[in-house]
Amino acid sequence: MKINKFMQKILNKQQNLNTKISRNKTENLEKLYDDFQNSSKHIEQEQKRMTQDQNDMKKHFDELTERVNKRFKNL
Repeated sequence: MKINKFMQKILNKQQNLNTKISRNKTENLEKLYDDFQNSSKHIEQEQKRMTQDQNDMKKHFDELTERVNKRFKNL
């Protein structure tokens, strides 16, 4: 009788442990996924910012080129 109770306790503890492990795995995967999503959003924002900076620099360069060309034409 005592052995049966002991075995049942061990089985219950094992089930509880398995449940905790499963829950932790799920939580960890969800955290990883959220981190990945946040990183992807950040990368996308950085790419947009860099593209905008590149466009701004090109515009500025074009304006400078135009001013230089006008000066040379007036010489």
